[in-house]
Amino acid sequence: MGRGWSGCRAVPGINVRLTERRLLIPDLVVVTCPGEDLVYVSAADVLLAVEIESPSSKITDRLLKRQLYAEANVPYYLLVSPAAPVEATQLELTDGEYRDHPQRSRKTHLRPSLRGDRRPRLLSGKSP
Repeated sequence: MGRGWSGCRAVPGINVRLTERRLLIPDLVVVTCPGEDLVYVSAADVLLAVEIESPSSKITDRLLKRQLYAEANVPYYLLVSPAAPVEATQLELTDGEYRDHPQRSRKTHLRPSLRGDRRPRLLSGKSP
């Protein structure tokens, strides 16, 4: 995936243009164009899309949005279920499909630190 996290920024509730006719509004995105004032961003500029499930969006977030982000080549997708205990599933795009790596705890944090291979990692535990 050649895009790294240096110079990226997190942006809440922004329009992500997946195709000419399709937009999604994730709860949070990490974009690779940090210096711009954004109303919408191309999927090509999204490194991570985050969706926080609600009862009304659970199926859409788990199935439809997952598929649409994969088709748009968004490298990482984080799906958060805020029901106790909090469940966060980090997905990485591999060969056109997301692969699951679920981790559970009372509090789950996505820290900005990276492993040597430049992939983000979910770290579980109590708040620092």
